[in-house]
Amino acid sequence: MPGTARFGRLELIAFFRAVDAQLSGNGSLRLVGGAAVGLCFVPTYQTRDIDYTWADPEVQAAIAAVRRGWPGLPVLRTGVYFAPYSHEDRLQALEIPGLRRLTVQVPERHDLAVMKVTRGFDRDLDAVEQMHRAEPFHLDTLVERFAETWVTGPQRLADIGFLSLVETLFGEQAADAAEAMLEERRLSN
Repeated sequence: MPGTARFGRLELIAFFRAVDAQLSGNGSLRLVGGAAVGLCFVPTYQTRDIDYTWADPEVQAAIAAVRRGWPGLPVLRTGVYFAPYSHEDRLQALEIPGLRRLTVQVPERHDLAVMKVTRGFDRDLDAVEQMHRAEPFHLDTLVERFAETWVTGPQRLADIGFLSLVETLFGEQAADAAEAMLEERRLSN
């Protein structure tokens, strides 16, 4: 369970540098969630934890060793998450100063936005809004990526959350257009 402390970009960079220092060879991890938002898209964003979907075994061991020195920072391997199909083909390697062996990969920004909106928590939606203010999303890309995302539970509830976000970011007419695009894509498949 995430803590209540908040960690910004500088703390996250320091953490990954400490992980990098533990590695004897090259390794990588796939980062998602608020840490990806703060490191890549909204430098002022703060997170309560570090979520990752995959890491090399040596990187996992390094994370475990480093975490002992960061007792208030939960680092969690996310077993279940909702992402657009083929999102792994669009992963981007971060350029974090001082890393020699560790490669940190993050989802492409539209993919990350869809991952956040499918969770539906207020904090996730706020993160997507901040990402949009920093660099506006392309509506067509968001719709395409959301349509590719398999979710558990009622699809209509996921759609309502997504369309609500589209309305917040782009306005009511865009949300109506996005709903029509989703329906058209689903009928053609």
